[in-house]
Amino acid sequence: MNLYYTTMDSPLGPLWLGATDKGLCALRFLVDPVEVQTARVLEELDLDQAIHDPQDMLLIDTADQLDLYFRHELTDFDLPFDLIGTPFRVAVWEEMLKIAYGHLVTYGDIAKALGDPNKSRACGGAIGANPIPIIVPCHRVVGGNGALTGFSAPGGIKLKTKILRLEGLETDGERVTFPDQDHQLTLF
Repeated sequence: MNLYYTTMDSPLGPLWLGATDKGLCALRFLVDPVEVQTARVLEELDLDQAIHDPQDMLLIDTADQLDLYFRHELTDFDLPFDLIGTPFRVAVWEEMLKIAYGHLVTYGDIAKALGDPNKSRACGGAIGANPIPIIVPCHRVVGGNGALTGFSAPGGIKLKTKILRLEGLETDGERVTFPDQDHQLTLF
């Protein structure tokens, strides 16, 4: 299966977008040269050949939707996905797709939703391996006490903080803060 890719600028820095014939399969924060990032994704996803295709309609649609998201004009992405991973990881990523814009869940909530509250650490590993950050909203998963834990993208917690603030959530850079005492994490 081929990998089609392009790049785009964003308020978070340049992004690398990748898709197969089935759907969007990768989004990366571009910190390495395009060729290096492309080779890395090709190997990670075990795909055959990478083709630079800035005219690919899915990649154009993805870039357009991301632009709208960054301008606060889109809160729900409507894209086909090709989530490539183990069945457990894919199940975690599909569960994250249910988290609404501006809402948060915990690692434990994801584990409970998958039927095993004891698998929050395993869920954390799958969330850290999320191939499509921002769109598959791993940034909306926080520690049980609101702590901004684990964000494997370059920029780490600082980047997670920027994305959460973009969605209107208050954070001091270490944990999510709520406007009133009664506010709790909003689940799915």
